[in-house]
Amino acid sequence: MVSEVRRKILNWYVRFDLFAGLMSGYETVLAREWFYVCQQYHRQQSQLHPDNIDCKIERAIADHRLTALDMSTLFAKLSRGAITIEEFLEQNLDISERITAWRHTLDPELTDSNYAVTSFAGARERDPNDIVDPYTPGGLYHGPLWTMNHLFIDWCAVSLMHKHQTAFILQQQPPEELGALALEQLRLFEAIEYWPGSPSGAVLAAQANLGMASLFLPKDERHITWCRKKLATIESMGYIYPPTLRTKLSELWSIPELHHWWLPNDQGYPPIIRSIRSFIEDRTMTPKDRPGEDLRDIKAIFQKVSLDDSPRASPESVGSVDMLYSQTSTPTTGFVQGRTPPYGVDHRNGGRTMLDAHSMHEQNAAFWDTYGAEEAPAFYSPPGRR
Repeated sequence: MVSEVRRKILNWYVRFDLFAGLMSGYETVLAREWFYVCQQYHRQQSQLHPDNIDCKIERAIADHRLTALDMSTLFAKLSRGAITIEEFLEQNLDISERITAWRHTLDPELTDSNYAVTSFAGARERDPNDIVDPYTPGGLYHGPLWTMNHLFIDWCAVSLMHKHQTAFILQQQPPEELGALALEQLRLFEAIEYWPGSPSGAVLAAQANLGMASLFLPKDERHITWCRKKLATIESMGYIYPPTLRTKLSELWSIPELHHWWLPNDQGYPPIIRSIRSFIEDRTMTPKDRPGEDLRDIKAIFQKVSLDDSPRASPESVGSVDMLYSQTSTPTTGFVQGRTPPYGVDHRNGGRTMLDAHSMHEQNAAFWDTYGAEEAPAFYSPPGRR
């Protein structure tokens, strides 16, 4: 953790790992120890440098990610029958309280109104058909608090996923606030897109949850059109969405032409993007050999990185945080290669009836169909896709 380069690499992968884990319903590849050590490091730094705003932001990020990890792990344990429904309910209540507490107990400096954007002078005129108000005064932060905008988007996404999956497991109606959480993510996204002071490329960094949030919006023409325009904007910038996202949204919105492009008559579809989409088709296919697997699993990085910068562990130390993978590329976090977890729990019967993994993972079907197995490492493969 003393190397800034390694911290940057770890932070990048942790975010991807959490996103894939939450979408799949499986545990993360990195063990909890990685997240915990990151949290403790940033807490220590914030104590050593109490006036450093960056240290406070990094601590807030680390706290949030540890909560998100524990949430993902809890749902995964229930999915494979590793805990009872009673244990789940108790631990899930704690997760719920931690998610809420994180937002309401932030250091006041992280929401300092002196860094709130109060003017969008120079921005484009607001579209009367917009589904959010991106120009809400004080709804965006600038300067040293810019990162908080992205962090609040992530918090909304985690809170949405927690409420959605909890309702499914308990066989309850989805909470009404799911739509509000989705809209808040999109408001922040569009505020970042339109504010003239946004750093170059900021909108691409904010788009990660765009597809997921779209699933929780009303299925009327106004909301669908807004989403189609935003998805086209992002892809025209060079970020290529997987074909499964088009397929899922095409079915959800009953618009077959989405398989080809987001907007009618190829609006905003540059020739270079067509070439890129064609080029990456082979990249998104299942790797055909071992080197392809290792590349996709980013094995070359984490096989050599340890939290304390100590020498790389020996094969005998597999399972510790010093060496994420064994020589056979088997993850050390409890995944069973080649098959899915064998059991789930039927919560409609007090958790006493065991279901197969396919039934239990129905709660994640929309997300798997949306983001596709090609977007995650092989060990995230949902039921029936290996």
